[in-house]
Amino acid sequence: MYTEGCRARSTRKFDVYRSGEVRWFFRGAVPRGVRRWFETGGHGRREPERTDEYLLLPGCETGSVKLRDNKFEIKARAHPPEPVEYTGEVSGLSDTWVKWSSGIDDVGLFRQQFVREEDEWVRVTKKRHLRLISLETGTPSEIPPGRSWLARGCQVEVTDILVRPSGKEPVPAEEWWSLSFESFGDSETLLESLDIVVPEFFVEAPPVAMKQTSSLSYPAWLSRLWS
Repeated sequence: MYTEGCRARSTRKFDVYRSGEVRWFFRGAVPRGVRRWFETGGHGRREPERTDEYLLLPGCETGSVKLRDNKFEIKARAHPPEPVEYTGEVSGLSDTWVKWSSGIDDVGLFRQQFVREEDEWVRVTKKRHLRLISLETGTPSEIPPGRSWLARGCQVEVTDILVRPSGKEPVPAEEWWSLSFESFGDSETLLESLDIVVPEFFVEAPPVAMKQTSSLSYPAWLSRLWS
């Protein structure tokens, strides 16, 4: 419904992006030990703070609808989550996703045309610290983010998160943080890329237990947070 509406009123095409992902979410602020562990010996980059708005889809863990930086995005799970154990200290759920993204010239007009009064949205403010792993040769090699285009690789993030229902400012924001791996490249190698990068990244064990019970996608996390 959202896709057809946008195509009818805009000449912009949707960009398509495929990814393999494994994420962990935790309540509270990023522990200092985790931040120090993540930053040591890497080529990280801190991104400007941004706020994404997600359409609340109760009970839905297979897709999301999002407004971000004057972009409209639809994301759907392409491969169901599979249990993975990368090291004795790190286990989680990995899956693959496809995202369609299109620019919006007038967010206010978009809201008037497509957002229903009964829709509920969630504001998620993020401060991301990124590291980028190249898999161009098949062997993981870290490079500075944003320095070159890669056909295959994996982005690693530690993210400070504040989340609250949109339009309900008196509701206190909840503080969370996440650690995530997002692989890109050929759709057939996305999960393989995670299997290569994640164990290498965790050669030095993190100071927080990365367990399967904390491993969720963004749609699953939001669905359970506000259910």
